[in-house]
Amino acid sequence: MAITRAPAKPTLESAPAAREDRFISGAPDAQSQATGRGIRKGKKEQITITVAPEILDRVDEARHKMGLSRAAWINTCIFQGLESGFTGIRGSRDE
Repeated sequence: MAITRAPAKPTLESAPAAREDRFISGAPDAQSQATGRGIRKGKKEQITITVAPEILDRVDEARHKMGLSRAAWINTCIFQGLESGFTGIRGSRDE
């Protein structure tokens, strides 16, 4: 009886799932690159904030009335604050 080679095992490169993962991770919006300020997700950056439970309850109540997600409501408030010239409770740091 002759000695034969064992059939080649499928490598990660030839596995269909690996090819699919590489394809999906190659999409521009799939990149999660650190920018030093947050994690890039598409055209936005994800950040982490800490909020007191009482304030978060008020946020959830307000966003529910408007039919928005929490993130959309917070983004809207930030935008409106910046557009209206909000500089803080006691003014700007330069004062």
